[in-house]
Amino acid sequence: MRRAALLIACLLPFGQVLGGAAGMDISIGEGAGEGAYGSIRISPEGMAMGRGTCSIEINKALVERDYQQYRYASAEAFYEQTMMHELVHCNHAPVLYASLNQLVTLAMQYQKTHGGDEPPVEALRNTHAEAFVGAYFLALSHADQEQSDGADIWWGQELRLSQDRGLGHSFEAIAAQCAKRGDCPTDIPHLNNLLLNDPEYRKALMKDLEKNGRD
Repeated sequence: MRRAALLIACLLPFGQVLGGAAGMDISIGEGAGEGAYGSIRISPEGMAMGRGTCSIEINKALVERDYQQYRYASAEAFYEQTMMHELVHCNHAPVLYASLNQLVTLAMQYQKTHGGDEPPVEALRNTHAEAFVGAYFLALSHADQEQSDGADIWWGQELRLSQDRGLGHSFEAIAAQCAKRGDCPTDIPHLNNLLLNDPEYRKALMKDLEKNGRD
């Protein structure tokens, strides 16, 4: 938890991750929904403007029960990872909200190329949101920042679990796109746009969406 505390309390006094939503008020508590390790609730103001509140809730009982199942060294390490994962979601949410037209266009383009029904935009949004967390940690791990060592650990764990979570193709594309320092920005809007404009990432995202739809 020390790395997470440093990231939130010292470097980022308003609770946002580097390059994230300015002015977002972050709170962390317990009580995520049934079966979820972590979840967020974000105010309409936060969603639309990046200013408002984002409440992170972590199911501590599940974390303590399942940390070994997901190959974490300790329940504390799983708790830290879950908290940081949800914190990125808080700061990505306003950018994701503003990207709705891009996601709709992507779904329409996919349907035009492959035929059949358009992929559900909500499923596309959620798949991209989960993959984005990994991309952010990888970009941050290359940055000249005090939290880069922690980000490297968080990226490694997200990568290790990516196949289990149906994100394997997206993570392969992210690992290639953001392989070296300077390849990917830590600024969340810029990183979001870089991914959504990358043809290889878009193809990978759709593969994961197809796989998850069949499972």
